[in-house]
Parts: sequence; C-alpha cells; structure tokens
Amino acid sequence: MANYKHHWDKKHKPTIDPNAPKNWEEAQEQFNEALAKAAKNPANKKQHTVNPGYMMKGGIPHKFKDGNWIPLTKMS
Repeated sequence: MANYKHHWDKKHKPTIDPNAPKNWEEAQEQFNEALAKAAKNPANKKQHTVNPGYMMKGGIPHKFKDGNWIPLTKMS
C-alpha cells in the first residue's frame, strides 16, 4: 500500500474567491464588461471566407459557375 494520501483524503478547506460577484447584478455587470473587452479584440472578428470556385467531387474537379458546380473536362 502506498504511504501517501490521495488528494481526496487530504482535509482541504473550501476557499471563496474574493473577486467573485456578490449578487446577480454585479455578475451581470462583470459579464457585460468581459463581452465589451472581447468585442475590442481583433482576433474575435468574423472571418470572411471566399469561395475558391473549384472543388473535387468524387475525384473529378468541378468549377462553380452561375450557382452550379460544373465538372471540368479532361484535357489531353
């Protein structure tokens, strides 16, 4: 048997975070501040992706034209 105690065998005392909100209004205020701070971060902006116009379907290259995927013909 091991001579050390598991973490659940130790008599830990619960601690309360002093920065924790005391009521719902304070929690809501902290949440809104965090949202405002996150909105200012440029890494959180929506990424715009562009359709490249080409895609492989079943091993056949297709081109997106006029809203449809058109298979490309093989060139010899």
